[in-house]
Amino acid sequence: MLFWPVLLVAILSNLRYNPQYRLPPYSLIFVLSTISMVASFLANRANSELSTAVFSLAWVIYWGWIISIRWLITAHQLRRTLEWIILIYFAFILASFLLTVLNVYELPLPEFMGRTEGAGGFLPRFYGPTTEPSYAALILGAAWLGICRIAAGEDGTTKTRRRIVLAALFMSLLALQSIYGLLVALLVVSTMLGGFTTRVQRIGFLALGLLALPFLPAFVPPDTRLGLLIAQIPSMSLYNLQTTDNSAFMRIGPFYEMISNNPIMSMPFWLGHGAGVSEFYFGNIFGYTAGGTITSLNLGFLPSFIYDFGLVSSILVVTYLMLICKGRFSFQARTLVLIALFNCNFNTHLFWFIASCFFLSAPLIAPRMRQLARYAPVYQGRAQPVTAHVGQGFGHSSRPAPQFSA
Repeated sequence: MLFWPVLLVAILSNLRYNPQYRLPPYSLIFVLSTISMVASFLANRANSELSTAVFSLAWVIYWGWIISIRWLITAHQLRRTLEWIILIYFAFILASFLLTVLNVYELPLPEFMGRTEGAGGFLPRFYGPTTEPSYAALILGAAWLGICRIAAGEDGTTKTRRRIVLAALFMSLLALQSIYGLLVALLVVSTMLGGFTTRVQRIGFLALGLLALPFLPAFVPPDTRLGLLIAQIPSMSLYNLQTTDNSAFMRIGPFYEMISNNPIMSMPFWLGHGAGVSEFYFGNIFGYTAGGTITSLNLGFLPSFIYDFGLVSSILVVTYLMLICKGRFSFQARTLVLIALFNCNFNTHLFWFIASCFFLSAPLIAPRMRQLARYAPVYQGRAQPVTAHVGQGFGHSSRPAPQFSA
């Protein structure tokens, strides 16, 4: 836990006041959410876990990092990085699949070749360098949406590479056998259909999705994990869902429990119960689902963060996430954020990855990153670096570098 305050001090030590510097977009909502979380911690300091509160400083660390890196990486570099994330995930998923076919069950790199045996005799599930299939699905989905949001402002000269990335993405999602993988696949398909830039198109897509639900069982084998989950949709029964797939139930059941047993007019509902309290609250109720004598559970943002920091802080944080999703493919980005909040909490790498990916691909940031690339050093073999800028080929420019403002 000492790492986070040390990193925060290191970041703050490099900040210098500049009267011409302008904060990036949505700074106000970030500051308000930070103040709200601090107020929640102070109001519940007797019940709060100090280590959890300190770990939440990652919210401030993330902000310091994000406003620094946006001038150090170009849009092209970010897009290539996200493409490589998808390709690397596919490579590890394919490797673990081939080793399973060869009856090699002792994987050489178990942390990178995630695999779990399918419950009830289902096929094994492969999820690469993550802790579970749903995490892999959300990482792949965020990476693809980041690529689409950046590519929307480029000239589209990398269609062949994008087709390869898209094929790897779909095969990876298929190997996950996850309901999150299905949802991400639908979002990916929607980006291929143009992104639904108008409200009518978005409403139409949602309506078609709801109308297609009764026909899903006809396309998904009923004896698979996904088929059993789809079969539970008409009943809308949490008990049936828990008996069918406890992992899927734990995405919804605790949130329903919190809403049902916490009065909306009570002060803790709005200001929270204290940082880290939800871990034991939900552990005492649902710990039996993890087996043994488990008394603590780390659940997703919904409901853990709401229970810890209250509805006010939660609304402000979610508002910030919705704002950085503005721009092309905002519908898909916001949908991914909402479904991810049921699976990852505030202090997780997945949360920071999604937030960073959508912030750096936002329409107010990515164009400046493209403009920055025009002034970035360009290397040709062993030659000395020269400056690339638009309209004059390569060479040294007497034109000053641009002064960006968010």
